[in-house]
Amino acid sequence: MARRMDTLTIGYKAFIQFVPDSVAQALGYTANGKWSVHPLGRIEKGKETYLLGVAKQGDKKLTAFILYFNEQQKFADWQQLLDNTGKDGYKQSLTVNKEPTFTQVREKKISSSETAFTRNSFAVLTQNGFSLIMQETNEDKARAATIVNPIDTLPQTYSLSGDYTKEGKFLLSLRDGANENDYRLFYYFEKNADCKGEIKGNIKLVSPKKAVYQKSGDPCVIEFSFAGSEVKVKEQGNCGNYRGIKCQINDTYRKKKSSVGNKGNSGSTRKKS
Repeated sequence: MARRMDTLTIGYKAFIQFVPDSVAQALGYTANGKWSVHPLGRIEKGKETYLLGVAKQGDKKLTAFILYFNEQQKFADWQQLLDNTGKDGYKQSLTVNKEPTFTQVREKKISSSETAFTRNSFAVLTQNGFSLIMQETNEDKARAATIVNPIDTLPQTYSLSGDYTKEGKFLLSLRDGANENDYRLFYYFEKNADCKGEIKGNIKLVSPKKAVYQKSGDPCVIEFSFAGSEVKVKEQGNCGNYRGIKCQINDTYRKKKSSVGNKGNSGSTRKKS
């Protein structure tokens, strides 16, 4: 990727004209920082556009990502695809098919005859952004039980931002959105083989302690009621596209104490989009 990458650089001011500054921050890209962003490819599907890029620091650190622009050519979502900044011994690769579906593969040799691997496939199912549509892994149980939070590095300076959990494989993660009435959401739950699901998008406050997840044209409506350090999540519309057929979304989660003082990764003041 480093060898094939175009030498063209996308300037910071140009980048944040079309992409929220929260995405730039997640990539480590700032006006005066050490990282630079370079275009790598473009995919057009009807009126939708996918832009593949690389954030780079020097010649060794690379993060590949995809930006998704919907039929109105407005930015809707992004997904990190490859990252070599961590030294975990894994080799990474990426395949893209005509859908397009983006499949990340992580592999590590654990013995002379065995290789540990995880394959995650992402695609856009609605104009709102990416969903994890398939996961294959032969990792050990402890690693397989880990939930990967795709919005973990985004800022969490707003009052309700943070991670909410309960015992078992559950994670409700909120991060700062466009303003203090808007939050980015990643929600994963797995009660059993017939009752598991994942939702990624945005929720909006309809009152100081109540927020709603709802997308245009989608029958799924979820209500979030906050009280102290807890949030009650209840399905109000039909969310069968996001969960197993034998359960409904109806749970209560408790907010974890933030290890970064509720200031996000950088602790800096965030520019409002």
